[in-house]
Amino acid sequence: MNRIGRASTLKVFTFPKRASGETHPTAARLIGLWKFTAGYWGKLDAKLPYDWNEEEASAEVEVQLGRMFTPQFGLYLEGLAGIGNDRGYNWGAGLGIRFIY
Repeated sequence: MNRIGRASTLKVFTFPKRASGETHPTAARLIGLWKFTAGYWGKLDAKLPYDWNEEEASAEVEVQLGRMFTPQFGLYLEGLAGIGNDRGYNWGAGLGIRFIY
């Protein structure tokens, strides 16, 4: 019998100043995992950095939806989006293989 489950984690990182006086960003990261019935699962990974020098916030969001075909093998689709002027990327999409060993 498959059970539905979920888990989430929120982490906040602050990076110290360099010797040059340059301030590194502070970032919050939210990771959510969901286990659905019939071997399906989902993942949300949101990163929210704030640049203290530029006084600017941006965001990066990754969403995955996958299915495990065996306890060790699965496939997933992934979508990526960057928001703000200081983003790492605009958008992306992918197909992945998941191995659990």
